Amino acid sequence: MEQVLALTAERAPYFWAVHSGADLDLLLTKDGKRYGFEFKCADAPQLTHLMSIAIADLKLEKLIVVYPGKKSYVLAPRVAVAGMMNIESVLPGT
Repeated sequence: MEQVLALTAERAPYFWAVHSGADLDLLLTKDGKRYGFEFKCADAPQLTHLMSIAIADLKLEKLIVVYPGKKSYVLAPRVAVAGMMNIESVLPGT
């Protein structure tokens, strides 16, 4: 999370959660658009129903799932997976 904040120079990060259980580890706004971040330890992150709720409720431009692997790829429309070493390739504005 610290690496994402440093790379984006973000000074107003947020955590988001609702009673239904949906949450985001990090919510950033850039140029009037919202970007969500989830940080996972799994080797192959998967899209969850709760992630879909966050995308819809917050009208996210993109949800980025950061994991300890090396590959970056598209998981679903508006959902990207980024390996720790490739975070820059999926950040807003890059």
